[in-house]
Amino acid sequence: MLSMKKTIVYFLLITMLILTGCENLTTQSIGKTVHSKAGQLHLNKKRKFTLSQLSTYNGKNGRSAYIAVKGMVYDVTHAPDWHNGNHHGVQAGQDLTAAIEHSPHGASVLAAVPIVGYLVNERPLATKQPSSGTTSPSKQSDKRTFTLDELKKYNGQNGQPAYVAVKGKIYDVTHAAGWHNGRHHGVQAGQDLTTAIERAPHGVSVLSSVPVIGYLANKKNSVTHKNMTKSASNQNNQRTFTLAELKKYNGQNGQPAYVAVKGKVYDVTHAPGWHNGYHHGVQAGQDLTTAIEHAPHGTSVLSSLTVIGYLK
Repeated sequence: MLSMKKTIVYFLLITMLILTGCENLTTQSIGKTVHSKAGQLHLNKKRKFTLSQLSTYNGKNGRSAYIAVKGMVYDVTHAPDWHNGNHHGVQAGQDLTAAIEHSPHGASVLAAVPIVGYLVNERPLATKQPSSGTTSPSKQSDKRTFTLDELKKYNGQNGQPAYVAVKGKIYDVTHAAGWHNGRHHGVQAGQDLTTAIERAPHGVSVLSSVPVIGYLANKKNSVTHKNMTKSASNQNNQRTFTLAELKKYNGQNGQPAYVAVKGKVYDVTHAPGWHNGYHHGVQAGQDLTTAIEHAPHGTSVLSSLTVIGYLK
């Protein structure tokens, strides 16, 4: 009788071990299947992005936030320190290869960020050999040209994109870091900023991650360069102010802040160091020619300001 009981207990133990083993095998099999499907799904999500397409994923208005680094597109929507597509003043939707290589953490910080695609050149799909007189594919991608008058429309105001010209190329700074509503440290988009950016501390290198969307038209065949510059300057700054009129624009009670220097009237409303029309105790709405000539920075600081008219 005792021997039979031992046999039954032994049989039950063997049965339980077998069932447990089958359950583990089934769980592992399911786990592998799920993992395989998840991996395949992640792979299928990878797609190709042009710079124009990438710019739409800037993290604003509920959009995902994507950035490109060394040809790969990363999803930083939920990454640490990225809020609404912004990371320490840098906006998503751009190729940040140059920026991230010079940052303290480098590209290693992207190890935990999912890759969602690849960056591709905005070139025509056709591979036909260009005929004589036809521009190359790289030029076709940036074939649009702008006159200075056309460029002025794209100043980032009233929903317009923000474009600037530098050394004949037109850059889209609509979503670029440091540009808000077409303004960057008091400089308004819609202009040729070649001289201003060459004198800036960062120089033209800051444009390495900004997309080129066209070229500035060359009008040297229709008018001389000297006459064209003079004409454009007169068109851009045709408004004139008396001293009495200038006094109204002192930055108080919601008024813009204007100052005159050597006959030109500058808009300092959003300029660095100017708050409510004040700069180190100096009030806007005046002719500051003498004051600025004796200031430590001199007139060089005016190169980044917008000229909006002349003093009578």
